[in-house]
Amino acid sequence: MLDRVAAESPSAVTGLVARAGQRAEVDLHLQLLPGLTAPAVREVVDAVTARLGTEQVVAERISSMRLVLGS
Repeated sequence: MLDRVAAESPSAVTGLVARAGQRAEVDLHLQLLPGLTAPAVREVVDAVTARLGTEQVVAERISSMRLVLGS
């Protein structure tokens, strides 16, 4: 499911990996191209979170998620 979300996200997304979280149930590591402006990062994050919101498995199985940005 994450591969599909990453593939359908803006081209600035280079990876999307879920790991067990320490502060949330799931830490979602979102890898972005380096050098993005703050507005570009916000646009990508908004697109990815909107896409995740349409995934039934996320709604049914994940009670808390933290997005971790990296490049």
